[in-house]
Amino acid sequence: MKEKLAKVMYMCVGAFIAFAAYLLGNMNDSINAQPEANLPVLDEIVVRKLRVVNAEGILLSSSIRMLLEGT
Repeated sequence: MKEKLAKVMYMCVGAFIAFAAYLLGNMNDSINAQPEANLPVLDEIVVRKLRVVNAEGILLSSSIRMLLEGT
C-alpha cells in the first residue's frame, strides 16, 4: 500500500511541476518563437521532388512547374 501511495504522490508532484511550467510558459502571449522579421532569405533551393497543395488538399505542383518553365 505504501508503494502505491508513493507512486501516486510522485505522479502528483510531476503533474504539479508540468502544470506550473505550462502556466509560466503561457504567461506572456507576446513572445513569438520564430519572429517573421528574422526569417532567412534563400537565393536557391534544390529538391528532387516537390508537392505543393493548397488548404483544400489540391495538388498545385504542376501549376508551379508550368510557371517555372514558362509554359
